[in-house]
Amino acid sequence: MDRAYLGGKKTRAEASLSRAIDEITAAGTAIQLIPDDTAPDIPILFLDIPAHSTIQGSGFQVLEGKPISGAGMRVLAKDGVILKSVIIFTTGLQKRVFESVMLEEITQGLALITDIGGPYYESRSIFYQSSNALTKLGK
Repeated sequence: MDRAYLGGKKTRAEASLSRAIDEITAAGTAIQLIPDDTAPDIPILFLDIPAHSTIQGSGFQVLEGKPISGAGMRVLAKDGVILKSVIIFTTGLQKRVFESVMLEEITQGLALITDIGGPYYESRSIFYQSSNALTKLGK
């Protein structure tokens, strides 16, 4: 996939989406990200469910009933081929981390899936699992 159409909600989400697209583009990737509310390759869902609950109302049967924290990305694949990535936000995501989480989940939705741990990465990587403080991609 060299072009991804992202779909999502306006307001704070739209601003965070725009900054995430700018950051990924600035990283020199060959991927072109274009917002698209009608037929996104990577749907961004804003579900009216609390954090640390189960997914309900996603429109994707395979995701229904699966656990979710404040936000997350799910990859739907078959035989090692990504069919679709879906980004999910709950009502429990803290506003202060929204921009960081948007960048992390979109980047992971492009197949850079793994989170990382350990204190070394806390101030160095958007993929650091234990906090969402960064809003820039690192080396």
